[in-house]
Amino acid sequence: MSRTSPVSDADWMAIYRRLAEDGDAEAMYVLSLWLREGRAVRRDPVTADRWLRRAAATLPAAQLEIGVRARGDVDSPPTASQPVARRWLRRAAEAGVPDAWRELGVMELSLPRTPGLVASARRMLEKALRFGDSEAGVRLAGKFKTLGADLDEVEGWLARSVILDDDESFALGLLTAIRVAKPFLSRLATQPLSTWRLLAEAGDLDAQTYLGYAYQYGQGVPREVKAAETWFERSARAGGRDARLALALVVWVHDSSVDFDGAAFWSALAAKDGDPVALFVAGWLDRWCSRPSPRKIAGWWRAAAEKGHPEAAHWLGRCLMFGRGVPKDTAAAVRWLRRAAEFGVPGAQIWYAEILDEGEFVRRDRRAATRWLTLAAQAGSPDAQLKLGVRLHEGTGVRRDDRASTRWYRRAAASGDRFATSNLGLCCRNGHGVRRHEGRASVLFRRAAVVGLNGRAAWQLSWGFDGQVGRPDDRDQEVFWLRRGAALMEPEALCSLGVLHHNGKRAPMDRPFAVKLYRAAAKLGNGWAHYLLGLSYRDGEGVSKDRRRARAWFAKAAALGVRKAIPAERVMSAKPA
Repeated sequence: MSRTSPVSDADWMAIYRRLAEDGDAEAMYVLSLWLREGRAVRRDPVTADRWLRRAAATLPAAQLEIGVRARGDVDSPPTASQPVARRWLRRAAEAGVPDAWRELGVMELSLPRTPGLVASARRMLEKALRFGDSEAGVRLAGKFKTLGADLDEVEGWLARSVILDDDESFALGLLTAIRVAKPFLSRLATQPLSTWRLLAEAGDLDAQTYLGYAYQYGQGVPREVKAAETWFERSARAGGRDARLALALVVWVHDSSVDFDGAAFWSALAAKDGDPVALFVAGWLDRWCSRPSPRKIAGWWRAAAEKGHPEAAHWLGRCLMFGRGVPKDTAAAVRWLRRAAEFGVPGAQIWYAEILDEGEFVRRDRRAATRWLTLAAQAGSPDAQLKLGVRLHEGTGVRRDDRASTRWYRRAAASGDRFATSNLGLCCRNGHGVRRHEGRASVLFRRAAVVGLNGRAAWQLSWGFDGQVGRPDDRDQEVFWLRRGAALMEPEALCSLGVLHHNGKRAPMDRPFAVKLYRAAAKLGNGWAHYLLGLSYRDGEGVSKDRRRARAWFAKAAALGVRKAIPAERVMSAKPA
């Protein structure tokens, strides 16, 4: 679901079940997941499968779910169900779901390899990464030898993954490992591998480390992670600091036998000499230990940040902002986040821009906030591109420029950002920065609603259809998209659908169900839903009459800016004649 909801699971289950019975595919999909998990209801896998297949007729997310389930474990031998899996995954991929392109690519790599299949898998994974799937970069990096890529390409894939999701621990771990390895691999090529092997077998610690890298990255020898670990460990146990760091970082490789506790041990030894990368890695790996210590993690990052490590400064700032492992210190957090932003970390630039924009911990400076957001957007962050587009459209901290705003929305939408896609649809509908085009707006809203599962876009679709309002099927389409928006927890859609069920004009009259929808919308912050609940309790429509509750709902609606609720509350507050 698209947001955290204060509505109980039981209430949502009642809404989803009704929406599913009325034909909404998103509600069918969620209902299938909840029935499979036994969430809010008794577990029922058979009924769950039935709802999932009904949803898959039109919903890409359900098609992806069926494809993944039919494919099974990618590390297992191909099964008879794989053609079925490929068919469903391709349907979802062609609808624009990045995860489906990634799953198709992974599936191709699990089949007997031919040059054509390998090239196809690489195209699919790269497409998924381009469309905003951060995990695709990790998958590409894990199979870079099979895919015929060099380390510069691998570094680019992983850097993109980190920008797409700066909480993506695995991508950052792999990226750090690649950047540490590249100087060793460059020097490895300066001498024949036989020379490095002779030196390594003679006990040369550096040569043992170089030979380990040769095996890890398949340079001059077949790629063999176990052999790499053996040479790294041999050097590490004899005191080789570079080998200790290499042995710690090998944990990020898919087929490594090193566990995270062991990796943390070796990274702590490597960090004793004060190397900033080793210090950062020690903190990063501590997060993955069986018994992580927030205090130790923050300590490692502080030591690394003080030596100039950009990502360590970023993560230390977050720790200080929320008091994780260190006493909360917002002033220090701001300083470290600014330093990380100056180092060029997009995630830190976004954080620092928001701090400047709010002016809670520093003097508000919206122009400076816009500059930092621009840097993050130029680095390729869809989140920054979306936020910059909004600022340019609203003229916040910058001169209003709808054309520039639309350009940033378009870049973020190309990376799969559902909110940017919806905003771009609004620009097309209203003619902001682009020529007004209701048909193009409708296409963008549909993509955001169906592929991106954006409830706001579904609500927008409920009152505009290709610029031809008045067609006989428009009323059906209105109800269709309101149901989709309601299933995606969009407050305005919940409220509007409730009105239709309350009045019984374009949907079956069902006032108790309308009250359920109002209640869900109200708990998600919709002022008009509060007002409509007040009316329901006042008039006893869908619920029993209750003046006290009616007054309470009117008061909440008035506090949220619904002016009609003010006189209604006064009437309810007056003593009955």
